[in-house]
Amino acid sequence: MITIVIVPFAFAAFALVPKTTGDGANYTARDKFKRLDLIGCLAMLLSIILLILGLTLGASNGFKTAGFLAPFLLSWVILVFFFVWEAKLPDGYALIPPAFWKIPNMSLLIFFALGIYPWWAVSQLPFIERFLAVYNETPIIAAVRLLPQGIAALAIAMVIP
Repeated sequence: MITIVIVPFAFAAFALVPKTTGDGANYTARDKFKRLDLIGCLAMLLSIILLILGLTLGASNGFKTAGFLAPFLLSWVILVFFFVWEAKLPDGYALIPPAFWKIPNMSLLIFFALGIYPWWAVSQLPFIERFLAVYNETPIIAAVRLLPQGIAALAIAMVIP
């Protein structure tokens, strides 16, 4: 169902979005591929996936199990590797440009913005499991029961700059 909605918009975007006319317009495909920073992208992706996996398994199986500890701790090691890797890349090649960190209070803003994800992982998952296992509700009803959390978060995100 989602594919039916997405595919027409993808083709429309491909046809209607103009070609890049900025710095990267004259680069060859090889130069663009070198600037892609595959190692940085994969390190960040792997770190986020392991963090979410660890928090999800911790909420389900307990926070003293290997299913929580291994991915959770490994995600932090890979995240540190990501920032060390990005610091060694020249300007224009890094996923997060070095000038980004010079914006006042940006690291503090990122810290607080990311703080909500672990809370949701350990808050919503036990509620869903309780609704499914204890109250024998269908998954859609369990999801509807958690809509107030999501709607409240969206309303706050729209109000707070």
